[in-house]
Amino acid sequence: MTSRPIQVLMVDDHPVVRKGIRSLISNYAEVEVVGEANDAAEGLELLAQLRPDVVLLDIRLPDKLGLDLLPEIKASDPTVKVLVLTSFDDEEYVTQALKAGAEGYILKNSTDDSLIHSIQAAYRGDRVLSSGAMDVVLSSLGAEPIHPAQTVDLDEDEIAILKLLAAGAANHEVSDSLFVSSTTLKRKMRKIQEKMGVQSRVQAVAEAVRQGIV
Repeated sequence: MTSRPIQVLMVDDHPVVRKGIRSLISNYAEVEVVGEANDAAEGLELLAQLRPDVVLLDIRLPDKLGLDLLPEIKASDPTVKVLVLTSFDDEEYVTQALKAGAEGYILKNSTDDSLIHSIQAAYRGDRVLSSGAMDVVLSSLGAEPIHPAQTVDLDEDEIAILKLLAAGAANHEVSDSLFVSSTTLKRKMRKIQEKMGVQSRVQAVAEAVRQGIV
């Protein structure tokens, strides 16, 4: 039996943006938009009525900041996943959103597939950052912005982990910096090692340096 689609509630005061996202999502059977809210008050009302799996939340709403609404969403439904979807890549916004409990922070210029993958990842409980948001986080930590891996197919999170490890960060410091649990970090490290064909994090960092990834 096929599982039901991931149900998404959009909270954004721009009708054109909502229409575009709804049109995009309609092309993917695994995700569906179940509601649209123009402001924070309507968002909370629809959240209670619809009980969506994922909320796409804009930063600036007519009645309050999305960052102020985020804790209210989590208090109303602790199981719902929240993806901040915005045009603002401000460092303070990114860090505040993640500290307030958002599963991710993605920019509106993300590709179609990237948005869908981000929704799916957030639904699974994974932390999601678009490349622009990740660059902001790394910049705040004094690390260089992400650049693509040269010969190993690593994603943005994996490259960020290697950069921090190469800079001498301990596991708990990497977890704190990227707002992920120690369990998630261990899982990601195992995946990195598998991709790179190495047996330890030290070997992974050395190989990343050799390939020019970090």
